[in-house]
Parts: sequence; C-alpha cells; structure tokens
Amino acid sequence: MPDVGAIRIKGTFWNIPRIDPIHFTAEKLRSIIAGTADPHPSESDASRVELLWLDVSCIDQTPASREKAQEIGRQAKIFRGAEHVFVWLTTHDQSFNTVWASEMEPRFQLMCGPTFHTCVDIRDWTMEVTMIVADFLADPWFSSLWTLQETFLSPEAVILSGDAMKSSIDLFRLRFISEAFETIKDALNYDEKTRKADGECGLGAMIDRTGLLVCLNQDSMGLLTAAGNRTTRHEEDRVYGIINNSFNGEHFK
Repeated sequence: MPDVGAIRIKGTFWNIPRIDPIHFTAEKLRSIIAGTADPHPSESDASRVELLWLDVSCIDQTPASREKAQEIGRQAKIFRGAEHVFVWLTTHDQSFNTVWASEMEPRFQLMCGPTFHTCVDIRDWTMEVTMIVADFLADPWFSSLWTLQETFLSPEAVILSGDAMKSSIDLFRLRFISEAFETIKDALNYDEKTRKADGECGLGAMIDRTGLLVCLNQDSMGLLTAAGNRTTRHEEDRVYGIINNSFNGEHFK
C-alpha cells in the first residue's frame, strides 16, 4: 500500500502502522479521535478528555522493543483504569446499525413474549436470528484475539459505528449486546425443540465462539477457550498473551 499514509502522532518516535483503507483512513482516525475527546451531550458537566490512549498509536511498533513489551504488559492496568473505553466497529455505519436494530428488535421481543414456545415456528425464527447476528459479528473487531482481551477488561465499553462521532450517538454499550446474546442462548436451551433448532442453525455455537459471554460473566477459564476461536499472528498469545495481559497471571496462580 505505497500510497497509504499513517496517522501522525506528536511525540512518537516509532513507525505507526498504516491501515488498509478498507477499514479506515488516517483522516477518519483523526476525526474519530477528535470526536471521542469531546464530552457526550448527555454528560453536561463533563470536560474535554485530556488523555486518550489508542493502541495503534500508543504502543511502540518497533519489533522486539523493550518499550513495546512494557506497554503491552500494561494492558490490564490501562483498560481497568480508563474512565471510558470505546469500540470502533469500522465496517458498521449508522445506517447499518439502524437497519440491524429494526430487524433484531421485533424478533427479540417475540422471543421474550408469552407465545414464543407455543405459536412461533422456532426453526424459522432461529434461522432468521442466526443471519442477523452473523451480519453484526462480521466486523473484524469480533475476530481478533486482542479485542477479546479488551472485551474482558472493559465489558462496559461504548460501541461507535464506523461513521459516527461520540457526540452524535446514544451511549450504546457492548454489555447490551452481550446480555441480549445471553438471553438468546437461554431461550435456545429451553426445551428439546429449541435445542434442535439451535443445533441445525448453529446460533448458540456462533455466540459462544465470540467469547462475549465469558467476558460478560468474567469467566477467566472460559476466556482461554474463547481465545482459540480468535485470530492472532502468534499462536502462543492464545495462552501467554491472554494470561499476562488480561490478568497479570493472578487468576491462574
């Protein structure tokens, strides 16, 4: 990508990686940083953010550097200590989220209603919801090992759409999605009919593979299992990286 430039961050002495524009451009990243630093309209008494940490810019990208290892090792402290954490789903714009919610909400309400197990075609419902959930999970954020770590450390993170500024959206938290998926999983385990439909469509298994539920419930051992379903450059990070960076090893002593 010779014509793609990296974002310039004052004070960095390492080469910030260039990002494929299919995800976002340097200009878009600068815009989202500026928007995130401003308080949300609902936070009338909040001041502008003075310190913002961004992994792609704040971790020394020099291979095998001591500074890089130190900053990666501080992930648990950084995320646990942050006042707000934001998840940027770069492939989902606001129009996608609006359509997605309009498709999911009536099916979710139907699932929570009194006639779901008696008057609804469970298999058709499960097939429809499987496709809707798959569309949402198609964003690369849900397949990365390191974002699994971030989810575990900050389940209250706020989701930003690809074209949104914080000031223009509702505070839509990752926990809302995780809790909705957990409710769907419970509904699919209700009886033999729902379990059969789930087995045919694979909805529950797809939700499990995301690791969102183990993060929601702070299941440290389940996190190691979920790590096996995420993508990473180094296989050893599925164990050592997750343990050292998410817990500093404390849950596994």
